[in-house]
Amino acid sequence: MKSTRPVALLLVLGALSACGGPEFPPTEETVQAAAEELGWTLDPEVQREGEERVTYTLETGKQDKVWAMCALADGEPVLRENCLITFLPEKPRFAWEDWRETVTLAESLYGLERGTLYQAMTRQPTPEAVPVEDPGAPEGQEAMDWEVDLPSAYGRVRWLIGTGSAEQAFPESTVRNWALSFSLTLYPSREVFAHAGAAWG
Repeated sequence: MKSTRPVALLLVLGALSACGGPEFPPTEETVQAAAEELGWTLDPEVQREGEERVTYTLETGKQDKVWAMCALADGEPVLRENCLITFLPEKPRFAWEDWRETVTLAESLYGLERGTLYQAMTRQPTPEAVPVEDPGAPEGQEAMDWEVDLPSAYGRVRWLIGTGSAEQAFPESTVRNWALSFSLTLYPSREVFAHAGAAWG
């Protein structure tokens, strides 16, 4: 997966102590340790909003930055990652290997055993890509969705591609570059998602 100007956005929401993981919101030391395992670095600038919400910025070395927001969602441990890569010269193809580090970070921060979430996801058949219904948008925009149940978590994943920019020429348009996003959300259970999912997607 190549990009001339990739950007990664990471939104992390969770109550890690409730999952058996580190204290939540995670301390800078906890995030630093998780980042170092991946070869990432933690920006010293940290934004805090009260005691239950903190935002970290990480550098991946491959992608520009990762912003990590940790918060309580109605008192329930919810973790959400959203990665965005832009200015891709060619239409992306899905491969789980591209997202191994993203999933590994989710496992670390949510208190899951290393590899359990990644294995559960990769064992599932790759779903059929569904065209994105966006009137007036160039053809080729599509998404894939997964669900995964673990003993201690319920996860939802969406892989979405769209046009980064396009040349408009009525009645058709030509894609100049592509944008790709990968979102991963973890809840303690499917039941918690049923109640809190509307708020967190």
